[in-house]
Amino acid sequence: MEKFNTKVPLKYGLITFSIVLTIGLLMYVFFQALISSFLLFGAIQLLSLVVILFLGIWSGITYRRENGGVISLGHAFLAVYIVFVFNSLGSTTSLLLINKVIDKDYAEKASSLLRDKMSDRFEKMNMTDEQVKEAMKNITPENFDPPIAKQLQSLAIYLAVSAVVALLIALFIKRGSSDLIGSGAPPEPIRTI
Repeated sequence: MEKFNTKVPLKYGLITFSIVLTIGLLMYVFFQALISSFLLFGAIQLLSLVVILFLGIWSGITYRRENGGVISLGHAFLAVYIVFVFNSLGSTTSLLLINKVIDKDYAEKASSLLRDKMSDRFEKMNMTDEQVKEAMKNITPENFDPPIAKQLQSLAIYLAVSAVVALLIALFIKRGSSDLIGSGAPPEPIRTI
């Protein structure tokens, strides 16, 4: 079996890292507008997810194309999973950069703004004070600046879930390809559906 070439996944991983870091920093800059508009926040999160999935899939497809249309399941998995790992690194880096370097009061400001926004929304829904208090008990600065232990737990869960997603994508990329066995025969052409 041929050795895994990290050139393609690292390229797409670095692109992913840059995009995620940029989006994280832009979301910090415009956090007041984002917290005020849940729809805009959700749209940005969905767009980010689509971009990350696209880059992961494209990394695997490019890796296969550069190897003459031949790829093993392990190589396809790694080509996709490395992009997802860079996504988590970019997300963690932006979170730490914002909370520990750029603005140490960000978590407090963001949670206060979110509490005010939710309070206004709950008043319009004619909720009682007890219902409002119960609904807002989990809106704390810790949501915006979680402790390291919680960040590591979230990272582990993300990496486990993304491993399953990467495996599913790798199965798709691998389809119709023979494994990387040194048979001396030229690689098969890429078959399309």
